[in-house]
Amino acid sequence: MSVVKKMSGTFALTAFVALTSIAALGCGEDEDPEGDGGGGGNDAGTGGEDGGTGCTGTRPDRMLTLIQVLGQDENAFISTPHKVQLLHLDGTKFDPPVEAMSNTMGKFTAKGQPCGTEAWIHVPGVGPASDNMSTYDSLSLSAPDSGDNLIRISTVGTAATAETTGKFTSDPERIAIGAAVYTVDGTGRRTGSVGCAKVYMDGDMHPAPNTDQRYISGVLPTTWDVLSMTQRSGKFYFGNVVKGNHTFKVTMDDGATFLDLRQPDGSTAKSVTINVPFARKDATSEFKSFLVLFGVDVVGGNPTPASCPED
Repeated sequence: MSVVKKMSGTFALTAFVALTSIAALGCGEDEDPEGDGGGGGNDAGTGGEDGGTGCTGTRPDRMLTLIQVLGQDENAFISTPHKVQLLHLDGTKFDPPVEAMSNTMGKFTAKGQPCGTEAWIHVPGVGPASDNMSTYDSLSLSAPDSGDNLIRISTVGTAATAETTGKFTSDPERIAIGAAVYTVDGTGRRTGSVGCAKVYMDGDMHPAPNTDQRYISGVLPTTWDVLSMTQRSGKFYFGNVVKGNHTFKVTMDDGATFLDLRQPDGSTAKSVTINVPFARKDATSEFKSFLVLFGVDVVGGNPTPASCPED
C-alpha cells in the first residue's frame, strides 16, 4: 500500500498554512474514528480562551487530522499512521516526550498542553527516499487560537516542484519555509488573508538577500519578476533560510510603515520573531527535507486594497 493516497492531478507543494492548537498527544484510534466529534475546518472552535486571553491550567482537548499537502478538508486524510510529536521552539523534545500516532483516518488527539506555551508540531516522514509517495518531515508552528484542525504533510515527489517553479536550488544546510499573512480577531482566530502585502525578513531589504525569497502564485512559489508581493491568499515562501531566529514584518506601502502583528502572548508589535530550529539535513525521515509552515497574524481589519487582483 502506498504511504499516502495519491491525489488526482499533478502533485505540487503548497504553502497553505495549517496551524492548530497542539498539546500532549493521544492516539486518535479510539476517539471519534469517524470524525464526528472534531477536527473540522476553519469553522472549528478556538480550543478555549487561550493565547493571553485568560486560559489557566491546560488547553481543552482537540481532535486533529493529518491530511495531504494539497488537501482542503478531512477527506484528504493520510491513512498510514504517522508519529506526531510536540517540540519546544528550539526543536528539543518535551521531557517526558509528548507524542502520539495518528490512526488510519489521520486522526490524533491534542490534549493537556499547558496554557501560555508555544510548540512546533513535528511529523516525521515515513518510507524510503526512493519512493515518490513516501512522506518527509513536516514542522507546523502551533497557533492555539487559529481555529484550524488540519495538519498538512508532504511527499518526496513534491520536493523538487517548488524548486522548479521558484527557480532555486535547495541547500541541505538551510531550509525552506512556507507561510501566509492572516488577519485575526481579538481572540487570535484567523479571519482572512492579506493580499498585496510585502514581507520583510531580518531587516529592511526586500527581497531578503541570500534566502531565495519568493511569493506564491496559486499553490507554488514563482519567480520575482512574476510576483513581488502576496496574492489575496497571503502566501509567501523562502527557499533557503538558515536555521535560527528570524524576524518578520509586513508592509502595504513598500516599507514606509509596518502593520501591527499579534504576538504569542496576545500583545501586538511591528514584527514577530520565529525560531526555525532545523535545516533540511536534520530531518529524521530517510528523505532529508522539511515542510515548514507557519502564519504571520495582522491585528485589526483586513488592509488588502480593493484594487488587489484576485489570485
